[in-house]
Amino acid sequence: MNERYSVETLKRTVALIQERFHTSITHSERLAAAALNGIDAHGLDPDDWATVVATVDVVVRAWICGNGTNPVGIADK
Repeated sequence: MNERYSVETLKRTVALIQERFHTSITHSERLAAAALNGIDAHGLDPDDWATVVATVDVVVRAWICGNGTNPVGIADK
């Protein structure tokens, strides 16, 4: 997939996920990329920080809680 978000947004998203959920850097990077790609796939701006924070709070939290909604290819920790 051709990412449509900045490297800075990816780095900030990784840091946010690590801060909120205490996940490893590798897991956080995969979750961040999946979240940003999902934002883009739904027609929203993956560089809009408010959208990213809301996505991390809701979607990434659901993925981490293990309710069966992990994105394809994202292994637990």
